[in-house]
Amino acid sequence: MHKKNLLFLSAYFPNADAPNVATYIKQTLVALSDHYTIDAIVPVSWLNRVFSRNIPHASSLSGIHIYYPTYYYTPFVLRSLYGHFYYYSILDIVTRLTKTKKYDLIYSPWLYPDAWVAAKVANCLDIPLYAHVLGSDVNRLKANTFLSSKSLYVADCANRIICVSNQLRDKLIELGCNPKKLVYLQNGVDHKIFYSVDKNSARNGLGLETADKVILYVGNIKKEKGLGELAHAFGNIVKSKKYSRIKLIVIGSGRYMPVFKKCLQQHGIAPFTVILGERSLEIIAQYMNACDVLCLPSYMEGQPNVVIEALTCRTKIVSTTVGGIPDLDDGLGNIKLVPPRTVEELSEALIEMLDKESCHIGQTTTHSWEQYADRLKNIFEQVPEYSMT
Repeated sequence: MHKKNLLFLSAYFPNADAPNVATYIKQTLVALSDHYTIDAIVPVSWLNRVFSRNIPHASSLSGIHIYYPTYYYTPFVLRSLYGHFYYYSILDIVTRLTKTKKYDLIYSPWLYPDAWVAAKVANCLDIPLYAHVLGSDVNRLKANTFLSSKSLYVADCANRIICVSNQLRDKLIELGCNPKKLVYLQNGVDHKIFYSVDKNSARNGLGLETADKVILYVGNIKKEKGLGELAHAFGNIVKSKKYSRIKLIVIGSGRYMPVFKKCLQQHGIAPFTVILGERSLEIIAQYMNACDVLCLPSYMEGQPNVVIEALTCRTKIVSTTVGGIPDLDDGLGNIKLVPPRTVEELSEALIEMLDKESCHIGQTTTHSWEQYADRLKNIFEQVPEYSMT
């Protein structure tokens, strides 16, 4: 059967310099490649080109042709023109590709500037646009601002906007988006990597002591992830001496790391903390199975894949009542949610889940990336229930 041609446009995609960035987008495209012939345009900042020679100008993955044009812009100034800079940076590769191929649709995660530029391309090519909102691209929007006007332009042009949480959907409706265009779709999981295994076996494989209580954090090292509150809450637990052997394991990297390390020292928990930096998905899955609790105390989120992956491993979770995280609480006792920026509640929730027996945790149903791609394909092929005029 002849496959339709899909053009992907977004900077939110892994590259040789940042292999762990937006891996869920890569998994989405790989799964979609069973249904579509895909060309992907992934702009790379000119600053990244200056400081790294690792990023190629083209590559391939599972039959997907990936192009990395250089995105030229003026750092810190003329931000209102960034969308136009982005558009003219990718115009040459779009022109070359469309000379030899007709695309049936364009798919673009992240509202501005990515999906805004994709909307301009879709209008020029007269093909449908499917945008995908991920979290901060919506959470940062305020009514009657430059960013919201650009984002509403995407909403006007798009056939559908896929939302990773109901919270993002509701916010877009508040800003004036047509509800009929908005579709909630929970992200998938790679079940070949993330699945439940015996905790002691996982710990033996990682060299962790079976008697230790282990709290795990996986994600970007950013203030907005609530890492200051996590350090404080973990300090409270250590000071309470409730557990004679406890440790915090941190997987991730980011510019907030020096501040985070100071927080650990201030709360006297540096000796109880292991910072591993970035790790592969396979290693992350091992730590999810080995830990007692995964903690994600973010201030804002879309729908973090790390929580979905931990649920697939039957890992207990303490997180915050933000974004799409409440959507993932299926009532089986796997998740304990607290308000963001609340240290005492976070401490109490961590202790509660550390004491909870894992055998009482329910088995949450999560979708594979193949199932996710099937649902996404159905969204792409639905006839709009509204007028595009």
